[in-house]
Amino acid sequence: SNVGPGSHAPLGCRTVEVPLVGVPFGTLERAAEVAGGVQIKGWAIDPDTTDPVYLWVTVDGVGRHIRADAPRPDVAAAYPGAGANHGFFATMDVQTGLHRVCVTVSNVGLGVHESLGCRVVAVGAVSTVREVQRILQGFGIPTGPVDGIWGPQTAQGLCTFRQMAGLPVSRQGISTDDLDRLLAYDAAYPSLRSIPAPARAGRTTYLLATRTCQTMLYVQGGHFSRVFRISTGNAEYPTPVGNYVLGATWPGWTCSTLFPEACHDRPYGMNALIEWDEESEEPNPRFSRFGNMYNKRSFLGSYMLHGSGFVPTWPASHGCVRMTITDSDWMYRNLTTRGGILAFHVVGGY
Repeated sequence: SNVGPGSHAPLGCRTVEVPLVGVPFGTLERAAEVAGGVQIKGWAIDPDTTDPVYLWVTVDGVGRHIRADAPRPDVAAAYPGAGANHGFFATMDVQTGLHRVCVTVSNVGLGVHESLGCRVVAVGAVSTVREVQRILQGFGIPTGPVDGIWGPQTAQGLCTFRQMAGLPVSRQGISTDDLDRLLAYDAAYPSLRSIPAPARAGRTTYLLATRTCQTMLYVQGGHFSRVFRISTGNAEYPTPVGNYVLGATWPGWTCSTLFPEACHDRPYGMNALIEWDEESEEPNPRFSRFGNMYNKRSFLGSYMLHGSGFVPTWPASHGCVRMTITDSDWMYRNLTTRGGILAFHVVGGY
């Protein structure tokens, strides 16, 4: 800073990087069921002190402090300057079920708190598959009965959850990442409609048909709103992947010669119900009851989203996207039936 006549004189600038030292570290070696609860075991050290450190342990988001002050000669031998007592061993009382256990080392001095990770532990006579089914069903994701049996319906439901949660999408068995994310969502979101969904092609309201899962998500205003079971095109006639807009609804049943199912009279669905014509005194269907495609809506030429009496868990159509008659009626009642802007996306591969 100048004094008197003259001006301030810069001496230059330097970038100084302050190394991040003193970050605590350790290992969560065990998180397992024991009589009466969940037991954790491991060790933790903070380089800024030789004293035992504290840890923040949470079970399903509810936490408590414990101290890593148990003797660990092996750790002392590996880190001779850190002191001898850095082990931890604790048991938390929990009820029967799946529980998410997380451990974080509380920092001392310079540095930041450090997570040692999370584990999912099954406690009591609980079936992991049953708990997965319970959580999926609670969100309204089709998964079949809550019976603890892994099958195509449960695979379909878990695949759908992976799509929603940003996990790798597949119909494979249950992984640790699946359990961790399921328990986190179960604790954080009270319903399907509270789960945020990403925008797609700049829109926050759309339908997303996933060929991998054979399900369709309805996203409304940036949140997941409903999940439908679907059946897309088979290997010979695959449903084309792409971004589309649904056309207007053709209510009732129509006949397609390309559809593998034969056309015949089908008194199913609200648009095929019999109504009594008072003038002619004869029964009169609300719309056509003859066909094999119900409430069809085009998304690409002759490719339709339509109701069907056969919607398996695998791709079975000739390129169209099938959904149940009940879900097709829901679409007719709740989503625009006159075409317009209803984005429809097809992704994935079976």
